[in-house]
Amino acid sequence: MKRKIFLVDRPFQFRVIMIFFLISILSCNLTATIIYVFLTGTIDISGIIAVSEDNFILPSVFLALLFSLTIIFIAGIFISHRMAGPIYRFEKAIEDVSNKDLTGNFKLRKHDEFKKLADLINNMVRQLNFELIQAEKKLGSLKDYADNMDMSDADDIKKMTENMKKTIYELTKKINEFKLKG
Repeated sequence: MKRKIFLVDRPFQFRVIMIFFLISILSCNLTATIIYVFLTGTIDISGIIAVSEDNFILPSVFLALLFSLTIIFIAGIFISHRMAGPIYRFEKAIEDVSNKDLTGNFKLRKHDEFKKLADLINNMVRQLNFELIQAEKKLGSLKDYADNMDMSDADDIKKMTENMKKTIYELTKKINEFKLKG
């Protein structure tokens, strides 16, 4: 199934687009400035690179390209770091949950992206932890009913059996709240 909506998180996507747009504008301006400076003769590169006076355009384009690529590379490192760090943390959190560890609660750095997703994952883990603790308590009460049942007293057996049925019903109801596959 092809995706028809491309702007799924508009604020984030527009922020990334603006960053790339600003880097492109900066790069174009830097290229134009370097070419202008070389063509007007403000900087003499004849001592650095052996070129004739008629052939300044090619070295100036290469130099401008080198500066632009350097800026894009450095900006890319900083921008990707704000995304790659959180993605690494999400992978770790999901791995912890799949290994049945619901004790984790992770936070992202102040300027990291994906804070809303981090909050959703933390809430999910917290809710699963709460639900499992409730189920564990109900199982504990079932064990207590079974351990404390006086097998010689018919009324006690009936009372404990009713309590056990009620607890089993509550556990079943709690499990049925989850959508399970298989």
